[in-house]
Amino acid sequence: MRDWREKDPQNEDFYQTNRLIWAQSAEVSPSVIPNTAQAWDRFHSTIQVPEIQPVRLRRSANWWQIAAVLILAVGVSIWVFHQSSQQSSEQLTILTGNQESVQHILADGSTVYLHQEAELTVVGDLSSGNQRSVQLVGEAFFNIHKDPARPFVINANDMEVRVLGTSFNVRTSEASLEVVVRDGKVAVSEMDGSDRVELVQNQRFILDRKTGVVTVDLDPTENAWSWKSGVLQFQATPLREVLRTIERHYRIQINLANPTIESCPFTSRFQEADISTVLQTIASSFEMEVRSSGQGIYYLTDGKCR
Repeated sequence: MRDWREKDPQNEDFYQTNRLIWAQSAEVSPSVIPNTAQAWDRFHSTIQVPEIQPVRLRRSANWWQIAAVLILAVGVSIWVFHQSSQQSSEQLTILTGNQESVQHILADGSTVYLHQEAELTVVGDLSSGNQRSVQLVGEAFFNIHKDPARPFVINANDMEVRVLGTSFNVRTSEASLEVVVRDGKVAVSEMDGSDRVELVQNQRFILDRKTGVVTVDLDPTENAWSWKSGVLQFQATPLREVLRTIERHYRIQINLANPTIESCPFTSRFQEADISTVLQTIASSFEMEVRSSGQGIYYLTDGKCR
């Protein structure tokens, strides 16, 4: 410090001046003592502090609550699926149109062949339960999967066809019911089980709904399901029955001008033959002529037995 003061006279003057000021300041009492609390209150009044709202935190659900919700959701999903599948099985309906035949395998393994303009409705679930049940309108051929513990029941208007395992043809309408058995055993009865008639191979059951008359006879021709096999065969069959079978097979109308030959026997076999071929064969056998109106109506004129 001394060297700095002696180096320059101005340095010495600066030193002496500041030393004097320092010495005098120690003797002066402060005239103002700051009030820090009052200053802080004055500052706080000039600003706006937003009120802090308490935040209510949501407690997390316990694990058992979460599990309950998941179980409920899964249970509802299973119920909805079950109801949906049950409803769809109960409402399963198979329809066929004109000139259309359909083969369908049912849930129990049985096979049904629906003829033209037929309707089959499945009642319930065929794969479970004590009984398998369907409703039929029109004509169908059934090949039933054998299950002795669960009979297969076909509701045909006001009649019931009950089987265990067999193949047969059913044709039902408002006017009649016809059941023809190819193999196995079939029971036909009223819906309450009364008037039960049991049928075996090649037997045919015919109910005239208007008169209530039931006829049971033999039908070894297999023409009942010719619409499925494509084969028509006749063995010394009266012409009247031949024409009725052809009408049914081809869904046409045939008018026989000479009723005296209705009982004449006819023998022949047709496989996938068109209607023109069939009628020309019959006409040649009985010396008749075939005419057509062009609207599915045919006329057989003249004719005589051989």
